[in-house]
Amino acid sequence: MASLKEELKPVFLSALPIVSLVTILLLVFVGANLKDVFFFLGCVVMVIVGIATFFIGVEIGIIPASRAVGAEIPRRGSIIFLVVVVFAISFLVTIADPDVTIFTDLANSVFPSINKMKLVVVMSSGVGFILVISALRIVYNISQKLLFMIGYGIVLALSFVVPPDYFGMAFDSGGVSTGPINIPVLIALGLGLCSMLSSRTEMDGFGLVGMATIGPIIGTMLYCIFTGDVSTGTMVQDDYVLSVSFLIEHLISVIKDVATAMIPLVIFFIIFQRVFLKYPLSSMYVMVIGMGFAALGMILFLTGVNSGFLPVANGVGMALADIHPIIVIVLGFGIGFLVTFAEPAVKILAEQVEDASHGVLKDKLLIAVLALGVASFVAIGMAVAVYGIELKFVVIPGYILALILMYFTDKELVGVAFDAGGVATGPMAVTLVMTMYTGLALGMHGGGVAGSFGIIILMVMAPIIFVSALGVILRIYKERSAISSEEYYE
Repeated sequence: MASLKEELKPVFLSALPIVSLVTILLLVFVGANLKDVFFFLGCVVMVIVGIATFFIGVEIGIIPASRAVGAEIPRRGSIIFLVVVVFAISFLVTIADPDVTIFTDLANSVFPSINKMKLVVVMSSGVGFILVISALRIVYNISQKLLFMIGYGIVLALSFVVPPDYFGMAFDSGGVSTGPINIPVLIALGLGLCSMLSSRTEMDGFGLVGMATIGPIIGTMLYCIFTGDVSTGTMVQDDYVLSVSFLIEHLISVIKDVATAMIPLVIFFIIFQRVFLKYPLSSMYVMVIGMGFAALGMILFLTGVNSGFLPVANGVGMALADIHPIIVIVLGFGIGFLVTFAEPAVKILAEQVEDASHGVLKDKLLIAVLALGVASFVAIGMAVAVYGIELKFVVIPGYILALILMYFTDKELVGVAFDAGGVATGPMAVTLVMTMYTGLALGMHGGGVAGSFGIIILMVMAPIIFVSALGVILRIYKERSAISSEEYYE
């Protein structure tokens, strides 16, 4: 188990570039005073320590528990058991994810007619439903390409029916549903399933995170279609006062939210380990300690985010509306590139892919491809906002291209490509990029909702396209070298 000091260094080095850039933007474009800058930097420390602490909890509690669940499912030989367990764990980890909380708060502020708790349940149910299908895909060796084609075919069909005002929000709901808690759980669950099936390789375990983004999109679209109420609110610039009392207010609220979200998940793991795995109390104790570290990390992270990152990102986004569009687009590219390197889940996925591929796909290569893709599409998103381009003219052709590339890509990389789309939109992306984008929309459109959503789905789409393109290159190489997938990834 890594110590806090060992976890802090990589998190600090990853976050340093993006924090430095935001600080510069805060000073140059917002004109913040030194007091606010130091308060923001204090919140940054909380965020960094929170992420490092969360990583420790993930390593000793969440990942081992999830792998054990995944490995136990095939042993039972019961479809009912698989359906119930996979749905339950997927539903609970999505509710517990901080990205979902941040997103539903924003959605409710823009669309007052949307009930926040109903939206949380719809998104979590969507993840649970689609993950059951994904688990069955692994067990019965169903084509992953076929499932992605059907899933996104339904999404694209619904995109022509969903009320236009909800289009961006519905697509963004998929990206935020794969955050810092459920990503390690879903990856570990998939690898655990494959570990107990002799006919599967670990590479077959990837794809659950990618599939998980589809369920919330479909669920949210259906929710928006059948509510029949498309009334929208008007965004206003909040007058934030960065102070200790402001921080304490958020700390109390975050503790309640984290406790409400994490306790059901802990209870689920305790029951599963005790009843089905017959684990001794000592093993369960280690898991509970790990979950405690994860909860503490979430509290520190969310408090720092809500107290410092969100108001600062909103203010920076507002300020960007007054500068030249080309500069905004270039800044978008830089922010997208840096935020990908700062995203913890990106590193988790890249390391797991390198291990599962036995070193064939290096983690540094995968991270570089993801960063370039996300940077490009954040820049496109900024262009959409500043030039008033309709989002569907980017999203629909983008997903058609992604599906075409998926058809030609190396089959071993299909799951990785779609998982990469899910991990690119973790806590750093949602808190910084989405909030900054909302601020930019507020500045550009004078309080309307046009352009408020959409940046997250572009960040989801980017890795799918770029990693799939990498997969096409690998497939051509293997075919020319007459190497089979089994030989290549051994």
